[in-house]
Amino acid sequence: QSTWGRMFVSNSSARYRRANSHESDFEDRKGADGTGFSIANFMIVIWVVMFLCVPALLFRVTLTHHSPVHTAEPELWEMLKHRVAIGVLLTGRNLTQQTIDETIHTIKSTWMSDERVPLGSFFSEVEHSNVLNLGRIAKAKNWNASAPQSSSQILALFAMLTQSPTADYFILAHQSSYLILENIARLISAAPHGLFYTGRPYFVSDCFGFDEKGWDNGHRMLFASLCGGIILSRDAAENMFLGIDTCLGDMGSCKPDMRVSVCLNRKALAQTHIHTHTTAKGSDLSPASDVIGHMTILDQHRHFHSTPPLEALANPNLDLNMRPYSFCHLTGTDFESIRQFEHDPSRELTYATLSRYLHDKPT
Repeated sequence: QSTWGRMFVSNSSARYRRANSHESDFEDRKGADGTGFSIANFMIVIWVVMFLCVPALLFRVTLTHHSPVHTAEPELWEMLKHRVAIGVLLTGRNLTQQTIDETIHTIKSTWMSDERVPLGSFFSEVEHSNVLNLGRIAKAKNWNASAPQSSSQILALFAMLTQSPTADYFILAHQSSYLILENIARLISAAPHGLFYTGRPYFVSDCFGFDEKGWDNGHRMLFASLCGGIILSRDAAENMFLGIDTCLGDMGSCKPDMRVSVCLNRKALAQTHIHTHTTAKGSDLSPASDVIGHMTILDQHRHFHSTPPLEALANPNLDLNMRPYSFCHLTGTDFESIRQFEHDPSRELTYATLSRYLHDKPT
């Protein structure tokens, strides 16, 4: 068994949440006449009550602001809290401590608050107190110096797998991604058991025998883009990591999100590729569900987006009655705008309601 396999079997530290409680003891004091509180003591009590209660009230309002109150199905949120681990990969050459702080704040104040996603993590090559460092993970695995960058997504998924033993599904997204978690919860709740891998599909190209147009011996392999979000079942992730050492040795110029798909196919499906069954070059990705063995890329993969909402809505073939799962390449303003749409309990989270909201909201 590889070092990867031994690592995720042995490392099973569960997370827990911290709760702080504040208690205050009050001792009644009688006034000068011995009959009760003096005016001075009464004023002190009033000030103490205001000091303790007002911050607590404000704290509760803040939590309510981020609470997932939209859905009429609370079991979906319970599943997300206990069975789904989510990671966000922070990338870019210009990452600084300040930009990392600002990015984490934006994401946590919109779609990935601690209340919604207790099994949430951030990853980066930059050292930061609130981020898991990819270089340290790679060093622990005795990887070479180039591994943190070229295998960043595999490193992040491995850390999530070992640190979240209660999770049945793992989602990895980009720092500019916004995940519509209620819709994703619906997708996962209907997912088949066993090996599951889905996201925004693209063809593997210029990697592992596939040419620059994505062809290899008459077929094309799909991979899920980080920007749209990558979803893996525990069964798929564990199978992939059992043979990860051998798989990574053959990657060459493969991009990080392509590596996830290639390693999944090589190990989890014993050389069976995820691909469209086409023999003539020039054929396009079929809109139908693509199931090879037990690995699944669902038809709904079209609703993971690597673009902002307005670009996705510009697609004339988009079914407005369907539910979007993710958007990408968003600005801070975009994050807040989608948050306001997502948290409104009067709306169904479909493309139709999103379109009306974006076109009707004041600029």
